[in-house]
Amino acid sequence: MMINIFFYSSNSYSDLLHNIYAQTAVEKPEINITFPDHDQQVPIGKLAIYGTSSDNANTTCQVSALLNLKRPYQNVTASGPQGIHDYSKWKFTFDPYYGIIREGDNEIVTRIVCVNGNNNATSYDRLYLKGVPSTTTATTTIDPAIGLEQSKVEALGDNNKDPIMIQNSDAAIAISGDNFYTAWSTNIGGKGNTSADNDIMFRSSADGGQSFGEKINLSNSTNADSTGVEIGAEGDNVAVLWWERNQTGTDEPVMRVSTNAGQIFGSPFKLTDNGIIGSSGAGDGEALETGEGEGEGEGEG
Repeated sequence: MMINIFFYSSNSYSDLLHNIYAQTAVEKPEINITFPDHDQQVPIGKLAIYGTSSDNANTTCQVSALLNLKRPYQNVTASGPQGIHDYSKWKFTFDPYYGIIREGDNEIVTRIVCVNGNNNATSYDRLYLKGVPSTTTATTTIDPAIGLEQSKVEALGDNNKDPIMIQNSDAAIAISGDNFYTAWSTNIGGKGNTSADNDIMFRSSADGGQSFGEKINLSNSTNADSTGVEIGAEGDNVAVLWWERNQTGTDEPVMRVSTNAGQIFGSPFKLTDNGIIGSSGAGDGEALETGEGEGEGEGEG
């Protein structure tokens, strides 16, 4: 009987172990918060953050975010070019359902966990922000490539045919083809001129922003403060979402939808109501009130 005995040098043995480990281990992933910047001042309330990671559609990773140590971690949205599982680019919005930016110091932690069989690897990134009241001018970062404040910009797609939305807590713009839609929160007065007088105003353009129609009041709410406006648009379809805070301090999301380029909106949807809300034909609602008494010029913008 012959017994084969193999002798490994220390270098060969080390290489062998390295090869075995490389087949089972998960490479250390990377994650970065690209916006906002570290130590930046941001308005208190909702905040959208953006970032990148080493993940792609072929790796098994999950990216999540944490605000001010409020667990559990919240899964972010993948926005990489390879689809819904590509976290090479990602985004997340802190909102009242989870947590919002508070006045003073805030800490944001992001985490990526990648899995390969029974092995996993985790990396983190974190930054600190200063929350300031909306009446205080917050610092912003300008992207020279687009000339707009990154805190207000979210481009959906890679060409001019895709919608573009510009958002912050008090104003929003959506552009789809030649249709320009804008909405903002403002105190129009006439209701006691208190802090709970904010309404959501809306204006639209069908000629690439060369002219705008009349201002219309989407919320026209009494005894409620309407803020946090956002717009989604594609072609002639436009939806405007905002938050209303009543006198008891309760926040409620409200939405109005138009299917004819903002000429007519359907009735408000109070999204926290139980059961099915709304009906077919969102563009068949009533014509809206113009923004009388706001103190801005009417007609073309």
